[in-house]
Amino acid sequence: MLIRNVSRQDLEEAMARTTRMYDQNIKFLKLVPREVGWIVRLTVCDSGCPGARVGDNGRKIKAACWHAHGNFFEHLLNVNQDAIIECGKIKIDQYGGNWEDMNIGSINKPRYYSEACLCMGAL
Repeated sequence: MLIRNVSRQDLEEAMARTTRMYDQNIKFLKLVPREVGWIVRLTVCDSGCPGARVGDNGRKIKAACWHAHGNFFEHLLNVNQDAIIECGKIKIDQYGGNWEDMNIGSINKPRYYSEACLCMGAL
């Protein structure tokens, strides 16, 4: 994802707040400065703990889940209200866009981002 109008300190503060919610299990996989902002990717330390994503077959994936991403975005916007987060075609800023769930399954077997994790919205 591309995040604009923020400093590294803003990103690290938002991460510190987020990872506390998930027993220190969320971290940056990628945090790369670019001319237009930051390229950011979240991951987990332990794929068997809350905040980790789960695949269609139930296999644990070493990626941060929808809830962890949403909490990170929320914390970042609290740290810096001018932040603009672009994830694919989705734009998240102080005016909205966060917590929009999407079907990542199929029409016959739907599965939403919010269901594809270990925390299942319990946090």
